[in-house]
Amino acid sequence: MLKIVFAKIGMIGITPMIEGLFDERAVRKDIVIRSVYSGCRMEPSDAKEVLETALALKPQLLIFVTPYLQGEGPMAGVEMLCGSGVPSCVVSNTATKEVLNKLEENNIGYIIVDADPMIGAKKEFLDPVEMCLFNSDIIRVLALTGVYRAIQIEVDKMIEALKQGLKPQPPKLILDKAKALAYAGYHNPYAAAKAMAAYEACRLVAELSTRGCYAVKEIGRALHYVSASHEVMRLAARMVDEAREMEKKNDTVERLIHISDGSVIRRVRLLEGVT
Repeated sequence: MLKIVFAKIGMIGITPMIEGLFDERAVRKDIVIRSVYSGCRMEPSDAKEVLETALALKPQLLIFVTPYLQGEGPMAGVEMLCGSGVPSCVVSNTATKEVLNKLEENNIGYIIVDADPMIGAKKEFLDPVEMCLFNSDIIRVLALTGVYRAIQIEVDKMIEALKQGLKPQPPKLILDKAKALAYAGYHNPYAAAKAMAAYEACRLVAELSTRGCYAVKEIGRALHYVSASHEVMRLAARMVDEAREMEKKNDTVERLIHISDGSVIRRVRLLEGVT
């Protein structure tokens, strides 16, 4: 069995669900998945401890998940990846060209999702309940705009290459709205348009929350910004819910389902093949 280890520091919308993308029914016989996580902390010491623990598990494939890839903590993790020699892929929400060049020089893959926005992390606003609500909304948007499926498909390609004894070709993917929607599998163009609108709304969420957390100094105005960012996030989640309902109404929801040998079957009609 191929051992896949997820090393995660900090939290973005991708973080909580990523392991489940590759064995959603716990039936695969070709892989075993382990995860090492620092929680919301992402200091260099957190990255070092997480990566050391992950590498000690002797993975055949290592997936590093972190916000703000160019930050001090995430970059400490990148340095360890570069020196590990383990086939790897980084999943993040932002990265500079310099960081991406470093990954490419070391044959490390990357999937960058610019619609995985920063949460409104002001101490006067963000409590655990608000954090959960925001992340439940962003999870729906990432699932229904093609982001999770893009990660599923691209990492599955690496897994399949390793199973065949080949050197995997790491992805070099910066997901914008068009690239993400290409993976989403929408059949109804109006549903796809709603999903695209939701993806773009998430970019506005990032702008509002970043300004509220860092640029606006007067606390009252800052709280309006971060609160507004969470309201936009909620609207984005509602839009993708509407898109999904349109596909369900037409019985055109596309499913890519893992079976026990790791291969994927595609279904569109709910009762397809059922007598």
